[in-house]
Amino acid sequence: MDLRTLNPPQRKAAETLKGALLILAGAGTGKTRVITYRIANLMKHGVGPDQIVGLTFTNKAGNEMRERLTAIVGGQSKKVFLGTFHSFCLKILRAHGTRLGLPRKFSIVATSDQLDLTRRAIEELGMQGKIYPQQIHSCISWGKNKLLDENEFCEELCVKALPISAESAKELYLNYEAQLRLHNAIDFDDCIFKTIKLLREHPEVQKILKEKYKYYLVDEFQDTNASQLELIRLLVSDDENVCVVGDDD
Repeated sequence: MDLRTLNPPQRKAAETLKGALLILAGAGTGKTRVITYRIANLMKHGVGPDQIVGLTFTNKAGNEMRERLTAIVGGQSKKVFLGTFHSFCLKILRAHGTRLGLPRKFSIVATSDQLDLTRRAIEELGMQGKIYPQQIHSCISWGKNKLLDENEFCEELCVKALPISAESAKELYLNYEAQLRLHNAIDFDDCIFKTIKLLREHPEVQKILKEKYKYYLVDEFQDTNASQLELIRLLVSDDENVCVVGDDD
């Protein structure tokens, strides 16, 4: 690793290793390069690769980051977590999800299957013709991304836009969740939603993760939503070793 190949602002970012760090960078300014060099520099200064988490928004971005890191540090890059928010949350739920009542082996249902489950919920509650599966499914997804439980979900604007009562919306929500449990499954939004629930309700898990993972790096920070930001807040240790890279434009 030769930090002299970086320009001065890039090198300053790669050499700043302690505490919270915000890097503002536009397209084509070497954001991925800075992140990978910073990870390599952390490892050079004694940070274990399995203590580092790099969060991206696409698998493609995560794979590109790993390829670049491998070119610098070799096989040690395999020990660094580099992937999406959802894949990292899935890793946490696989290890600790039984505390939420999840089975040890659960699956993630595809969007088409989620619509089938909402359709079944509608049929079981006799609401055919009153609401379409796509309507309630999109609202449930919206609610989970807003970190709303079933009661809060029924009080929010999304439900007020539905052609059914708030109580009926709650029944559909609960029935849909029951369908997921019946199939030993979670949906895509549950990856973050249930991980945050786990961290909030089980501080012992939060403690385990804070001791295990010491450094977080977040790419494309401008695209984070409220639930992803809350996840980062819950995961980062008191040392605040979190680096975020974003385009303020």
